[in-house]
Amino acid sequence: MFRSRNCVFFAGITLLALSSCEKNNDDNDHHNPVGCSGVLPAQVTFMVNGSHWCSDMGGFADLGTDLTIHGENQNGSTINMELNDLSTGPHVINSSINHFIYTDAAANGFESNDSNPGSLVIDSHNTSNNTIKGHFTVTLKSPVTGNLTLGSGEFTAVYTE
Repeated sequence: MFRSRNCVFFAGITLLALSSCEKNNDDNDHHNPVGCSGVLPAQVTFMVNGSHWCSDMGGFADLGTDLTIHGENQNGSTINMELNDLSTGPHVINSSINHFIYTDAAANGFESNDSNPGSLVIDSHNTSNNTIKGHFTVTLKSPVTGNLTLGSGEFTAVYTE
């Protein structure tokens, strides 16, 4: 009799604890860009050559002199974003400011350049919880294979300092 009361008591406490949980929808949440899923601290997605690209295999963000956001796709391609200006609003992407480097699955490297600058918009930046979100479009240049456009780009990151 004593055991059955304990079981009922602990089952009731467990149900009460589980039913009191609710999703926290404040600004501290980490939201993935459209088309990306996962629990990585940095997520990047964009269109390249008519296909959707997502950092679904790895990603990180680290704030030093600049904010580095890195993403890896399961096909081996990578994106590195070195963001100099973290204030909300529009910014330029080129070879010296907000520099982007993309390496495709065949190891061809592409980088932002001064002759064809891209656009970056920081949508939000919360320095209290180290989160940043934004979107971009940029045409990157390769000395070997020519230009490559990354369009409809989005990113969200939780970074370390």
